[in-house]
Amino acid sequence: MMAGFPNNNETIPNELKYMQMIQESCLLKIGFSSVGGFAFGGLFGMFMSSFEMASVDPAIYEQPMKQQLKATAKDMAHRSFSMAKNFAIVGAIFSGTECAIETYISYFVLL
Repeated sequence: MMAGFPNNNETIPNELKYMQMIQESCLLKIGFSSVGGFAFGGLFGMFMSSFEMASVDPAIYEQPMKQQLKATAKDMAHRSFSMAKNFAIVGAIFSGTECAIETYISYFVLL
């Protein structure tokens, strides 16, 4: 017998069963993928905003450096938040669909 793996004679404690149910719940999976997608999308948006500033008025380059930095930071924050929301939505949709298919297969097909 390997350590940590119960054999046929051992029963799994109820606490362990509850922990497994919580870890395998669809809501927790959707929540984790949304939060992860939001974080990754925010970083990706910050990175991508450094390549293009199309939404900033070209007249900003005639302003003092402080105004330019302020406009750049505002654009970066806007793009980061926008990408973060989109990544969170895509992550939630993907995780929810995967969990629904997994649940359907485990309950109806593998009976």
